[in-house]
Amino acid sequence: MAVKTSTQKQVARIIVLIGKKVLLVEKESMPGLFELPGGQRKRNEGFKAAALRELKEETGIVVSVKALRRWGQATLVTTHDSHERVVVTIYTLNLDAKARKRVKPKSEITCCRWLTLPLHLRNQAIERKSALMLKYYHLFPLPSRH
Repeated sequence: MAVKTSTQKQVARIIVLIGKKVLLVEKESMPGLFELPGGQRKRNEGFKAAALRELKEETGIVVSVKALRRWGQATLVTTHDSHERVVVTIYTLNLDAKARKRVKPKSEITCCRWLTLPLHLRNQAIERKSALMLKYYHLFPLPSRH
């Protein structure tokens, strides 16, 4: 019998907000599924630096490290056969309405969409449990507009 080994990824994600809307991105590798911008941390890179790098690579948005606010961190275990552990650190970023025009899909991103937040998530006192409501921190099935 094969022994299953556990691996660990470290990921940074950003909840990018303009008013009541949140930015979601669609990757080439997962058509029809939308997630928060972000990705895997590089070796010797902090979570904030990873979040900012991924935001720039995926959407072209460049902001100061001071603009990010830590929202929370969770360790999740994937349900597929590898049982990979994923440490996810999530930040928030509030942008003004003018910034929306600067958001463009870059790199492996095929589409950027703005989704209106559900009423219970508009409150600034978001509970930690809401992070898990993001269903494994990403994967929002939305109809494609290509």
